[in-house]
Amino acid sequence: MPHRIEQLRATVTELEKELDNLEQIDDATRKLLEEAAQEIHQALTPDDLEHQALIDNLDTVNRDFTVAHPRLASLVSKVVDALGQFGI
Repeated sequence: MPHRIEQLRATVTELEKELDNLEQIDDATRKLLEEAAQEIHQALTPDDLEHQALIDNLDTVNRDFTVAHPRLASLVSKVVDALGQFGI
């Protein structure tokens, strides 16, 4: 499982870089994605995180941006899938 955790961390890092480079995104969505990335980092270490809320937030973002931002949506989808594989 450590390899899978590292893959998830790498995908989250890629998501964060994509957010940094993305110019056409509203502030509320950017904040939501940044908070989700931070929560994922916390989820990979012992914490009291409510995992279902994290998954719900990521699913909402993914639905909203599939058409407008396909690259971002793809990265969010990868993160959601990886979290599901961890049972989160």
